[in-house]
Amino acid sequence: MVSDEPFEQWVRRREEEQQRKVGRLRLNTLASGTERGSHVDPDEPRLISRWDGYAWEPVSVARNWESARFCLFGQRRVQMRMPARWRAAW
Repeated sequence: MVSDEPFEQWVRRREEEQQRKVGRLRLNTLASGTERGSHVDPDEPRLISRWDGYAWEPVSVARNWESARFCLFGQRRVQMRMPARWRAAW
């Protein structure tokens, strides 16, 4: 919260942000230990969860990262986004 922002405005902005995220999906590795990048354990099962506005609800379990990626993105090729300044140097 910005110190010069009225509380009511902050609450309204926060609620709008929460509603904008409803339906968003995420993946979590079902391996033991702390959560790591998808490239670390690509063969471990993944939990697919959906944000309902208040909490992440489990939707499905995928066999591995590739299956989970297909569930989320279908046939589309998913490319990592790289800032333009990095692409120029690449």
